[in-house]
Amino acid sequence: MLPSDPEDDDDVRPPPPKRRGPPMRQGTLQLVGMTIPQPTPVPEGGWLFVDLFCSIGGVSVAAKTLGHAVVLAVDMDESRLDVHRANHPDCKHVTMELGPAVTEEVVALIEEAVPPEQRQRLWLHQSPPCQTQSSARFFGKLAGGKLATHENYHEIKEDKEDGLALVRWSLELVARLRPAQWSLEEVDDKPGQVAGLLQEYKRKDKALFDYGNVEMAEFGVPQMRRRMIGGRPATMRALRLSQKLRVPRPVVIQDVVTPPEGAVYLRGIKNRHIKDKTKVRRCKTLEGRWTDGKVELWEFWLLAPSPCGSHPHAWMDAEYDKIRVLSPAETGALMTFPSDFAWPDGRCDSLCNADLGNAVPPLFAQKMILAASAHV
Repeated sequence: MLPSDPEDDDDVRPPPPKRRGPPMRQGTLQLVGMTIPQPTPVPEGGWLFVDLFCSIGGVSVAAKTLGHAVVLAVDMDESRLDVHRANHPDCKHVTMELGPAVTEEVVALIEEAVPPEQRQRLWLHQSPPCQTQSSARFFGKLAGGKLATHENYHEIKEDKEDGLALVRWSLELVARLRPAQWSLEEVDDKPGQVAGLLQEYKRKDKALFDYGNVEMAEFGVPQMRRRMIGGRPATMRALRLSQKLRVPRPVVIQDVVTPPEGAVYLRGIKNRHIKDKTKVRRCKTLEGRWTDGKVELWEFWLLAPSPCGSHPHAWMDAEYDKIRVLSPAETGALMTFPSDFAWPDGRCDSLCNADLGNAVPPLFAQKMILAASAHV
């Protein structure tokens, strides 16, 4: 029996995920005389997807599932491109470190993949590396329980500036190419600098740029995953308003994975053992969660903590001991990847879990693609 309140209620369901910050639906009041952005019908033959910073291709998986073609995928990590190639053998794959130095080369690649007579079918997606924006990265710089050193602070600051430069480069590429559809996925950084960049471009061109924070659990992703999404105004309006794209209740851990025998909790991303089990207590304000002050444990009727590229989740027993790390199939289910997603031969489970944690959940990407043509 899971230690939940009440203990004998097998139908306990979590409340809708709480929003942090401005809700997705903010700003939808239409002023007199304001033109409502109109959705774009799917072009004949479907969209032609260009996936930059593609990693293993969560957006590409979504596009393929919906019957669209993925024609170009670019990433600097050859091993992740190998994963993408295994699932999209007909797509052109290019290993390249993206940024201002290769702008003309990238434009030429896109124009080759989507010739002028097909430009009405171009969907440009970009997921610039998010680790440099995330406040969670500071945890990776902790040593012996001490705060990050002065040197680490400046290293992280420089990395963040590099990451923001890639976001700006991505938006400049959108402004230059003006694709029929575009999307950008990035973390919602605490200082709001990513949102600030998107707002800057929205002010310049309200017909092309819009953005918003998205709680992916609202769209059926079984985890607490919040991201900044950019796209054309009609797409973002549909993501804010369309109830058809949302799920009636959250999809939770036990809906998508079967815990192993003896498992009582799912451990979150802080990958450490609980040294003093007497300190583990039920969280007073977070129902279904337990902690020793550092490690957090989650009951299975909750949304999962968001998988990431390091420190994989693990199954824990009633004594707070680790049973095992989640398998790639289990992490893939939490990330909404299809069960037949292909991995190159010999790829170890830890790399697969890391790859999945860095990806865009395909289920949300499907909803984002559908939003472009949704009437609300």
